[in-house]
Amino acid sequence: MRVIFAHDFPMIKDENKKVYSSGAFPYTVWKRYLVHFDGITVFARKGNLINSNDKNVVDMLSVSSGPNVDFVTIPNLSSIKGKLTNTHKAKQIMEEELLIADFLIARLPSEIGKLAIKVAKENDIPYLIELVGCPYDAHRFYGSIKGKIYAPISWLQTRKILKQSKFTIYVTKCYLQKKYPTKGLSTSISNVNISEVNKDVSIKRLQSLRSLNHRTLKIGMIGSLNSRYKGFDRAIKYISDIKPHNDDYEIHILGEGNSSYLNSIIKEHNMISRVHFDGTRQSGKEVFQWLDNIDLYLHPSLTEGLPRALIEAMSRGCLVIGSNRGGIPELLNADFVYNPLNPKSLNRCFQNALTNSFERQVNNNIDKANEYSSDKLTKKRDDFINKFIDVNK
Repeated sequence: MRVIFAHDFPMIKDENKKVYSSGAFPYTVWKRYLVHFDGITVFARKGNLINSNDKNVVDMLSVSSGPNVDFVTIPNLSSIKGKLTNTHKAKQIMEEELLIADFLIARLPSEIGKLAIKVAKENDIPYLIELVGCPYDAHRFYGSIKGKIYAPISWLQTRKILKQSKFTIYVTKCYLQKKYPTKGLSTSISNVNISEVNKDVSIKRLQSLRSLNHRTLKIGMIGSLNSRYKGFDRAIKYISDIKPHNDDYEIHILGEGNSSYLNSIIKEHNMISRVHFDGTRQSGKEVFQWLDNIDLYLHPSLTEGLPRALIEAMSRGCLVIGSNRGGIPELLNADFVYNPLNPKSLNRCFQNALTNSFERQVNNNIDKANEYSSDKLTKKRDDFINKFIDVNK
């Protein structure tokens, strides 16, 4: 059996056609599906071309290609011009591939995913949807007028698609289910990938936090710099006014993309010496090592599904603060949830995080992260995919 996986993620390739991901799609993600299928064909968009000898770039990426995984480039559908000029060609490519496959797994929000579902329905090919975020909020806070105009259109399209879906995996427990309900079978499974956390993590974290009164507070954030809705600009402004930890702090941002739009904000608020862009790290061990050097992880997004990076930070025992968007309140106590449009509420969260019991916060965060351990999620995912396959054989 063969499955198509459809999403908008950019395929980064080298001169040998080896495919890389900036973090979200390492080969380990495809292994989840290869347990059930003989092979996977991935629909995705064209990304950058890199030189395999450029270790500074390659070492920051995760290898996405591997045995039994093929990649098919879909023309750009993420702009008005792209939709007008490329939809027909994209449909042809998708139909050719889907007709020799058995199933489709479409991850939404994504324009490639939406079109793949349409083609699958036209050809009676069974499909399963993974809903990992809110398209309305993603377009609304993208940072452009076009995005704000397209937001309600995308919301209506996605609601219709989800309503008709027979099999849906949501990453949240409640949030996305309420905004995009389905009449079909559904389950809640995060796309995070962490192992069960042992006590050594909490011991080392508490030792580090106990020295916090005598050193600089390190605040961390993770996300694509190209996505304005990640909220880094607002977070930097707010923190410059809050002056946490008696004004002795640094901000470290992990993520790919162009940071130029943030540079003027950083300069305006005299944050040049405080804000550090740490590039990217390979998912898994390297990201965890980066998190182990962060004291407080801040997730300031204006829109979210259930943020993998936040759960990973919690699994490393970081103090954590998150916005009140998407599924974040499903993870955090209300004392550490703030309105990303209100600097006063962020100040309250900083006060709570830095004055309340570190031991209680660390243990609570690790316990919550353990609810999303790979072992628990894998069984739930396998059971649901097996049901999907059995019904559609």
